Amino acid sequence: MFTLSTPAPVSALNLLNLSTIVEPNGPVYNGPGASKHFTPFQLRQLEYHQREAIERAKKYAMEQSIRAVLLKQTQSQQSQQLDNMKKNQTVALLNRVYVGSISYDVKEEMLKQAFSVFGPIKTVSMSWDPATQKHKGFAFLEFEYPEGAHLAIEQMNGASFGGRQLKVGRPSNLASADPIIAELVAEYKLENRIYVSGIHLDLTEDDISLVFEAFGKIVFCRLQPDPSRPTGHRGFGYIEYENGQSAMDAVASMNQFELGGQLLRVCKAISPPDGITSTTTSTLPPAAAVAAASVTAKVMSMETEQSLTCSAHSDDDRSLLIHSLDHFAILIGNRILILRNMVDLDGCDDELESEVHGECSNYGPVDRVFIHQEIDPATNTGCVKVFVQFVDERSVVQAIEALDGRYFAGRQITAEPYDLETFLMNDFSH
Repeated sequence: MFTLSTPAPVSALNLLNLSTIVEPNGPVYNGPGASKHFTPFQLRQLEYHQREAIERAKKYAMEQSIRAVLLKQTQSQQSQQLDNMKKNQTVALLNRVYVGSISYDVKEEMLKQAFSVFGPIKTVSMSWDPATQKHKGFAFLEFEYPEGAHLAIEQMNGASFGGRQLKVGRPSNLASADPIIAELVAEYKLENRIYVSGIHLDLTEDDISLVFEAFGKIVFCRLQPDPSRPTGHRGFGYIEYENGQSAMDAVASMNQFELGGQLLRVCKAISPPDGITSTTTSTLPPAAAVAAASVTAKVMSMETEQSLTCSAHSDDDRSLLIHSLDHFAILIGNRILILRNMVDLDGCDDELESEVHGECSNYGPVDRVFIHQEIDPATNTGCVKVFVQFVDERSVVQAIEALDGRYFAGRQITAEPYDLETFLMNDFSH
């Protein structure tokens, strides 16, 4: 049996000198560190100005992250727009056809009617001799689709028209079209798709599918709709098969085949049915882009420092988003086109505005046309600048491709975009 005894008090310093005593239920003493009130590695509390400085640094880092993400998005979109512009310019070259050895009795309307069986024609340009008041025997035709130009060259070169044999080919600024066509076909996977023109207006997509499905299973048959007739088409369209062999057989058998009293014109497809821009470009609205940039920046910041918190409802963040939105809109929201050297002061009449509005409406919806007259300080002569405000940016790109370098009243036009913010500030000096 053990007996309990009350030991004499021992100071903390003498604990180290005590010998080890094995005693069940013996006394327990506090160690030498028991008198310390704080843990040795506790972080000190920050003062108010230090916490404020950290918050400012967090907001600045967030702003820089948003700017970086916005810049990356803008560069990516601008690169895509530039790529699409180059492709559209390439397709525009494929749309043009040179026609030579034209009889002097042939007029533009006769030429357009003869070539429209291959597809819709955008413009017919005949060169006229002012001395004889007759054309010079050649013309340039621009089709709406490159397949029409391809068929025209294939079937009209050497054909007799107006008592003479026509010479039809590519313009001189397009040396060889075959590599370009092969690149477009490969990029848009058009090996199984064919182009069909000369379709009778009373025939439907079901009628065409019924005829062409004899060569293989059809994925889709799409006839170009006619805006003037809600249920009608424009006489041409695209058919896509499941395999390339069916497409080749259809071209070989159905080209110049009579259907409904009209000759069909069939060739392999060169461009997407809806055009390059509409099938490859998806323009992100500025507000959505800013929101996405803000979220991306926040995620990046949280990965770097898990303790970073940022309220999207604060006044500072709201003003930051508005600032970023304005910045982003200026970068990609260019809807202003400027036409230089179109007319001089004497040629600036009341009909100019309506003429420009009508011409530019071919490339997209026009918001308004503004004509500015000023004195050029370099030459001390008057000049006229024509500003066209479109509804969207895509229309500006299409208008530049069509109008830049064209001639109007004997003057070569320069068409280029104009900064939206500068235009809205009524600064027309650039």
